[in-house]
Amino acid sequence: MAECSDFVNFDHTRQGIKFYMCCECKMHIALVGDNDMAHGDTWSINLETAVNLVKSIPEHYVASGRTKMAYMSCIYCRTPLGWQYVEVESPTNLIKEGRVILYLDKLMYWSGEQMEWCGENKRRNH
Repeated sequence: MAECSDFVNFDHTRQGIKFYMCCECKMHIALVGDNDMAHGDTWSINLETAVNLVKSIPEHYVASGRTKMAYMSCIYCRTPLGWQYVEVESPTNLIKEGRVILYLDKLMYWSGEQMEWCGENKRRNH
């Protein structure tokens, strides 16, 4: 396992910073940013960039056979958190190579003041 200093950590004391964390180990995963997009019934978040994730091998094609993806897990605890588009035949704003889709019920959210549950966990725990 890598040393904690090898991971990206966001400065939670900085005014106005908001980010997502792994719900199991609280590893920092992604800053909340302008390029974030909710998917469907807000079960997932579509991100331009994310950190502290490990990509599954092998990558595989989705049912259409035109898009290749890889599952993404927390680098620290290996909790499955979502997937990344690896190859996309016809890119769109939501579906393009490198985009990361994370399940909200696998994340926690730092609001700038406190930690909160995301997705289904938020509805169950609040």
